[in-house]
Amino acid sequence: MKKKKSIVNILELPVSILLLTFLLVLPVFSQVNEQLFMPTPRFGMCSAQLGDVIYLIGGSTSISGESEDEVQNLQVSSVVEAFNLDSLVWYTNIAHLNTARFFACSAVADSQIYVMGGMDSNGHALNSVERYDPVQNKWSFVASMTQSRQGAAAVTVGDSIYVFGGASHGNLLDDVEVYSVTNNTWTIHPQMMTARAFHFVFRYRNMIYIIGGLNLLGPLKAIERYPLNGNMNMGSLSMYTARVKFGALVVQDSLLFIISGIGPTGAIRDAEEFHADREATTFASSVSTNLHSARFAFIAAMGANNNTIYLFGGLSPDYKSGSAPVPVVDQVSAVTSVPKSDPLNPIKFSMNQNFPNPFNPSTRITFETTQENEPVRLSVFNMIGQEIQVLVDNPLPRGEHTIEFSGSELPSGIYFYQLSSPEGTLTKRMVLLK
Repeated sequence: MKKKKSIVNILELPVSILLLTFLLVLPVFSQVNEQLFMPTPRFGMCSAQLGDVIYLIGGSTSISGESEDEVQNLQVSSVVEAFNLDSLVWYTNIAHLNTARFFACSAVADSQIYVMGGMDSNGHALNSVERYDPVQNKWSFVASMTQSRQGAAAVTVGDSIYVFGGASHGNLLDDVEVYSVTNNTWTIHPQMMTARAFHFVFRYRNMIYIIGGLNLLGPLKAIERYPLNGNMNMGSLSMYTARVKFGALVVQDSLLFIISGIGPTGAIRDAEEFHADREATTFASSVSTNLHSARFAFIAAMGANNNTIYLFGGLSPDYKSGSAPVPVVDQVSAVTSVPKSDPLNPIKFSMNQNFPNPFNPSTRITFETTQENEPVRLSVFNMIGQEIQVLVDNPLPRGEHTIEFSGSELPSGIYFYQLSSPEGTLTKRMVLLK
């Protein structure tokens, strides 16, 4: 185990993380008008998206200073609000966290939201974990992490949630721990090469990319590669500009927008694109030219039309000199061009999470097959294991397939869809909400 490295005034450069995700329009949630202002302006939030709705979770509603001596004056929030990226409607009746958290990390697994760690209202790093059930609109505690941490980053892999690094008691962390959704347990995995906090992570195929953040020398350029199997010493890639407190947005699995933030000389008003399919970084001109101002410790999300990016909260030198959260939701035009398939990587037998999820009344299921004329059966089951509908039961050509499923004649509830072929069997869960 590597010795943890001490750092002074680590909160001077915290970075919000984005991760990715959820919910259809639920009539139980009260709505705010369609003005693009945050009902509760905050910075240092974490986020989760399901379907066209993004949840903005915790953070701080005000700041009187950024040194560790002043951290207890921060108004750490337990507020959770959601924004529909299609209808541009806010939902403000969502249950609050049980514990107010600042710079926590989040992930979505099995159609539920998990929020891990963060800093509490006393300035202490947390190891507790909360899970949000959107059907019950309720937060509940699950097994705590082995290490308290704030400014960590998380990503979902199957039924596991990987949590990377962060900061605790003035130390930067290089450790990785993994939560099993099925077993409600945490295990320790191999460390990162570089201790860091306030960074971003995302998964593409069998690799997790660890982006930027803060180490002892300040903001990082390094993009570390963390393979899910095989050799752990994969080396690192590099961004054009070292960044912390940046926004990050994954587009169609392989493309990452890295937006604004703080660099070695101050606030940054531009964006980069990281293409995971070829591990290359380019200047994101379409995003950069449309950024209205620099912003940091904020959340970014892609609109339902796939050409507008929304920036939520955070701090900006152009708004009260960065002394209060930005209330306006910035809209940034973006042009993206991501190929539907990557000729350098083979198609593999796989099935994606249905979209949207939860859904009402219909949803789309996408899967890939690797063989020509491969016999495939795609079925839907209820909670007691009864097969209620067969969506596909015939040979299919090699490639990607999308199937529409309608639950118009079914009651609200949890359902399972299963893909079977000679290559194996894959099963996922979906939620119908009416």
